[in-house]
Amino acid sequence: MHLVFASNSPTNSPVVDSETGQLLFSVSTPHSLTPVTTVTDSQGGAVGEYKRGWIHDEVVYKGQSRHLSDWLVKNSVFSRRRKFEAPNGKKYEWQWGRLMSNDLKMVDCDTGKLVAQGLRKEFKLFSQSQKLSIEVTPDGAPIMDAIVLTFVICELLTRKMETDLAAAQAAT
Repeated sequence: MHLVFASNSPTNSPVVDSETGQLLFSVSTPHSLTPVTTVTDSQGGAVGEYKRGWIHDEVVYKGQSRHLSDWLVKNSVFSRRRKFEAPNGKKYEWQWGRLMSNDLKMVDCDTGKLVAQGLRKEFKLFSQSQKLSIEVTPDGAPIMDAIVLTFVICELLTRKMETDLAAAQAAT
């Protein structure tokens, strides 16, 4: 299933099935000093929240609140990979390609099998631009809410890293 964000913003966008146009999720983030990004399902039920804080970030998923670093775990301080345990009890890992690339995929930690692939917005001068989207394999369908929430968080973390890197390069 191909999920498409209607806008390039991972913080404020409906997420639809590209084939049917059916609304599957909504992502919203009211303006605040400490932003809270909320993912809801098509009926408006809360899927999860990502709360950015001054000291630590927090995730609320399925009613459970945890520090981001405890729920979406990095392999090491410098790692760009993030692992989490889904409601089905399996562990999954988001893996990035090189910095500033469009390559972001989620694999099953036990089998190495691709479960979802995130496609980042890509601007093209003479052809149609690609929208922010997630391709979910049939194996990922039962945990699609976790895939969307973790993808949004990973996309926000990547954008922050890219912004910080660009600012550092501009300062030199």
